[in-house]
Amino acid sequence: MDSRYLALRLPHLLAQVEIRLNPALRQQAFVVATGREPRSQVLGLSFSLAGEGRGAPLAAWLRRRPDLLVVEGRPERVEALLAQVRERLAAVAPGLREEGPGRFLLDLRGSRRLHPDEGALGRRLLDELREREGLLAAAGIGSTPLAARLLARRARAGELHAVAGEEERRLLDDFPLEGLPGLPGSLLARLAEGGVRRVGEARALPSAQLQRLYGEAGRRLRDLLDGLGPAAVPAGEAPPPARTRRRLPVDSADPALLEACLLDLLEVLHGRLREEDRAPRRLELALLWNDGHVQRRSASLRALPGESRRQTLRRGALAVLRGALAERRLRVRELDLSLSATADPAQLALFTPPLPAGRGDLERRERRLDQALLQVRRRWGPQAVRLGVHGMPGPGRAA
Repeated sequence: MDSRYLALRLPHLLAQVEIRLNPALRQQAFVVATGREPRSQVLGLSFSLAGEGRGAPLAAWLRRRPDLLVVEGRPERVEALLAQVRERLAAVAPGLREEGPGRFLLDLRGSRRLHPDEGALGRRLLDELREREGLLAAAGIGSTPLAARLLARRARAGELHAVAGEEERRLLDDFPLEGLPGLPGSLLARLAEGGVRRVGEARALPSAQLQRLYGEAGRRLRDLLDGLGPAAVPAGEAPPPARTRRRLPVDSADPALLEACLLDLLEVLHGRLREEDRAPRRLELALLWNDGHVQRRSASLRALPGESRRQTLRRGALAVLRGALAERRLRVRELDLSLSATADPAQLALFTPPLPAGRGDLERRERRLDQALLQVRRRWGPQAVRLGVHGMPGPGRAA
């Protein structure tokens, strides 16, 4: 089953909140600020001011536009409206998850029986918000979460961009690199010097060259490019990611406990992929926080010299978790981990050069360890061996 995701955003959310309260603002050019004093910060723009920048002090705007209309924003208005939006969207698509203020994502794989026509679902969500909440939204449907987000960003208010296959790839290849999240300006400037300004041009660069020339920023770019989906149409349908989740006995912000739980989930999926002769190539971690927010992070898995597969998995998973925990200061309620995989490289040995002696020995030792663990779990159950969770209560065990 092909992966399909729907991303929905509410452009100019703060301005739309004010327009709902005062429809006379609809035809006005205005900014939403923390106050009316020159030191106040501009938080949002009306549709007619799109592209003129945001986040600057109000004084800078008033120097350019002395007669600019200023509306003082109220955070409680936004929160009250978003609560209505969540309720409205949940009634149409129960699996829709909030990724940030005015940004939502739906994994369509779990709703195809309920909504077999993805385009109709996207249009229905837009219509529901416009007709019943008085809000204009934009949506995109793509093969990966990042692809759907970029397509939604490309769509204007009231539009739905739903593409697949070759058309999606062409559209994303033409997307400017500065539109990808988290890329430093220094990297974009260096790439531009070499004539690389768009996604398709960056995809043509070898991964090793990106990392060698640009270091961690190059690795980040490669992860983002991988997150947009394959650069070429796959010959056949890829197997679905291996996935598992765990609800914590008690909501926790303890990094040691969360890391232990993640490592245990990783062992479950690692063993499953070993049984299926598949090698993990990308992981995605979703954290459900105690305020209901779902945070998603992902990373491509590339082995460093001298690393075993298990070491690569653990390094990548822990880096993703630590990055996620650094962004929030609440407690985690549930972890959801998935691994996308390809055919095990061991099956391709006739077509590739042999591994270096040290790496080959490491892989053989790890495979024997995995086979022993599989035998134990098959005989005594999956909970017979749990790695990295000393002192953590499991199912059926007291805390």
